[in-house]
Amino acid sequence: MTNPELLIIGAGPGGYVAAIRASQLGKKVLLVDNGLIGGVCLNCGCIPTKTLLHYTKILFDANNVSRAGIKFSKPEIDFKLFNEQIQNITTRLRKGIEFLLRANGVQYLHAQAKFINKSSLSLITSNSAEQIATPDFVIIATGSKQATLHGIEIDSKNIITSDQALVINEIPQILTIIGAGAIGLEFATIYQRLGSKVTVIEIMDRILPGTDVEITRHLMQIMKKQGIQFMLKAKVTKITKNNGLQIHVHSDKKEQVINTDKILIAVGRVPNTENLGLENTDIELTDKKIISINVYCETSQKQVYAVGDVIGQPLLAHKAMAQGIFVAEKITGKKDINPPSIIPNCIYTDPELATIGLSEEQAISEHYDIVIGKAPLSAIGRAHSLGQIDGLVKVILNKKTDNILGVHILAPEASNLISEINLAMNTGLKINDIIETVHPHPTLSEAVLEACATVHKKAIHIINR
Repeated sequence: MTNPELLIIGAGPGGYVAAIRASQLGKKVLLVDNGLIGGVCLNCGCIPTKTLLHYTKILFDANNVSRAGIKFSKPEIDFKLFNEQIQNITTRLRKGIEFLLRANGVQYLHAQAKFINKSSLSLITSNSAEQIATPDFVIIATGSKQATLHGIEIDSKNIITSDQALVINEIPQILTIIGAGAIGLEFATIYQRLGSKVTVIEIMDRILPGTDVEITRHLMQIMKKQGIQFMLKAKVTKITKNNGLQIHVHSDKKEQVINTDKILIAVGRVPNTENLGLENTDIELTDKKIISINVYCETSQKQVYAVGDVIGQPLLAHKAMAQGIFVAEKITGKKDINPPSIIPNCIYTDPELATIGLSEEQAISEHYDIVIGKAPLSAIGRAHSLGQIDGLVKVILNKKTDNILGVHILAPEASNLISEINLAMNTGLKINDIIETVHPHPTLSEAVLEACATVHKKAIHIINR
């Protein structure tokens, strides 16, 4: 197809979702990617990591039910079957997307797409065959890749990224993770459950920089109780190899050397904007190589849009999906649609952390007159029945309007609990709308109810202050 109405570069969450939606609305769509359908999220990100978290949670729970008088023998792991099962899940889901693309009439081409000029793109397949496409519209959805540390070479054996950390053939006795963002903390959780002694090094003064300070401090204390160690305000200066690995760290105005068996580099991600021929267009990039867009995901070149990681933070698959659907509908002429603006973020530690809207620090810096409601998980019956009472729900409210500014949930299944708040914020509901909604008992959702209720001193199971 050399004359598609819409050409989408990138078959990750933003790209394939946009392709299906645009095709549903009658557009002739060509989806192009030189990698695997599903992108990073499906193949080496969201899905495999959450599968690992699920299986290792079983190990963690088996070790912890002894306090209820239930004992298991030490589990044995067949790493071959273990890794195959994770790959089977991603393969099955990938085939499902391929089926959906075909069923919706989307044409897919495995090729490298590159702008020749403002209106034409070169599509080069794996056998070096070239096609020239002149679409009416283009969506760039090429995602992001692992960021690296200057001067540190990834050898994919002892010094690895999250890609290699997904395939587990042996459990390192000592694992050191550089970076306390979502990726670093999730892998810290996985490997600690498997039996590794895990240390997380972070250059900033706290984990999850940019997230509500109180909540992240609470999470770090829980992870410390689980056996994970942290070094904050610590800069890695070099890595040496001498009968093992040594990480040289500058912290508290002194140098320290940490011995470790394996190092996981988890210092974030950078956008995939190289090799797209953007220099042949009017598309503008920031100094960090992020594609500049307006609120409607339009680039500085007419009829070219960009969605997902390639346009910067937050780097979330569901953000890319929502933007992909919005752009597909905008291109096809749908009216009364709005670009996604309120986007939750979920981190799958134990307990999970889900956030939406402003942190307390952000709300104060934006000069809101705020009131805060909190509910500890220890006040919730369901948390006790699960044996997980470490956690907190924090609600930040605009005192003048009763509008919700932000909510932060540190609890099991927080990734599911946040959707109630997302709906409330997107539809403009007030805090009383949540308080007056009957929440089933016993559930963890009652923690959200109680946190909201404390704002107006209506909480029942905790003291109103």
